[in-house]
Amino acid sequence: MTMSDVEELAAVSRAIGRNPAYVQGGGGNTSLKTGDRVMHIKASGIGLASVTAGEGFVALDWRALRQSLDACETEADYAHALRGARLDPAETRRASIETGMHALLGPCVLHSHSVWANLLTCADGGEQLAHRLLPDAVWVPYATPGLPLTRQVASLLRDRPDPSLLLLENHGLVVTGPDVASAAALHDKVNLHLRTHFGLDAAAYPGTAGAEIAEDRLLFPDQAIYLADPALARSVAAQETRQAFRFLLATMPGLGLVPRFLGDAEFTELVGLDAEKYRRKVAQS
Repeated sequence: MTMSDVEELAAVSRAIGRNPAYVQGGGGNTSLKTGDRVMHIKASGIGLASVTAGEGFVALDWRALRQSLDACETEADYAHALRGARLDPAETRRASIETGMHALLGPCVLHSHSVWANLLTCADGGEQLAHRLLPDAVWVPYATPGLPLTRQVASLLRDRPDPSLLLLENHGLVVTGPDVASAAALHDKVNLHLRTHFGLDAAAYPGTAGAEIAEDRLLFPDQAIYLADPALARSVAAQETRQAFRFLLATMPGLGLVPRFLGDAEFTELVGLDAEKYRRKVAQS
């Protein structure tokens, strides 16, 4: 991989990360594969809005990681596999919790928490609507980020190899492409298509509606990370997460959409993940 490849990935990552309708707080992740084995993936706890070619990505052997995923049975196994795939023995940063999913997909992968996509992914009946609006998309039923989501994606890829578009239920949008520019163009195209369908201008976000909406229900994973932790609840990341949640709940009724909430068990699972504890620790620092 040449530095220009990493610089292009970093530039697109920053552009996505600086759009609050696409990424809130430390959410989202990006990656790029080159040659036979190398993948650069966003480091955990580092915001997409601030990544650079020199800082913000961890280099992994994605083929080695793929081979080790089948043997992973626990979160600890998964973390060990991620550490073992790092190309630099001196590397101490953790790769994104979504690295397993990235290793399974195409050369360039962009994962955002787009509110336009989440109008679909967080809605009852969203899968059926998605099939009509985005017939080429693979709908991924909800799974906890990390190993469970990686397994969920792997099972779907048996029937739909090399997808260019995935919709993660109650989570976000994933696009892939043969290079950074292609993936970025598809990300823009999908979001524009959804906004056009819903009759929403980009300026509709964040809007002012929903200021009084209660926050005691879980609509997407980052709520459990940022809003339930007193040390982070007043952070910029928490404010952006709260803004996305309120926008979705305030906008859905006018579009005839009914929100699909996650349960208490999922909240407990999320806050207990070691990888998310690490992300909260990095965010606090």
